[in-house]
Formats: sequence, C-alpha cells, structure tokens
Amino acid sequence: MKTPVDFLEEMMTIALGEHHMSLFINEFNRAKKMETKNKLENQIFFGKVSEIIGFEKTVELLKESKQAIEEI
Repeated sequence: MKTPVDFLEEMMTIALGEHHMSLFINEFNRAKKMETKNKLENQIFFGKVSEIIGFEKTVELLKESKQAIEEI
C-alpha cells in the first residue's frame, strides 16, 4: 500500500521528470522519515493506552475517533 508521500513522489516524478525530481529528493526523504516517526509514535501510544485501559476500550475509542473525523 502506498503512503501519501510515496504517491506524491510518484506523481511529481511523472509531472517533472527524473531530472527535476532530483531537486526534491532530499525533501521527500525528510518527509518519509517524518512519516515513519509519526507511525511509530502512534503505535507506541496505542500500545500504552491499550495496556492501561484494555484493548477493547482502546478499539472502541479508536472507532469513535474515526467516526468523528469522517463527520468533519
């Protein structure tokens, strides 16, 4: 599954071509590192919350959060 950063990199490569894309590679790599760090933070947070309040309650809260976001 492609991440948003992977998708953007692919679209920019198609639009700009390899030569111009090389100008943006450093920023893409930085964005990928940020994305990886964010995923890890979320996984650790989910694990800690699940440990404290229980898996079922954590999943319930996650579902409620997703519903709230969809309503925006």
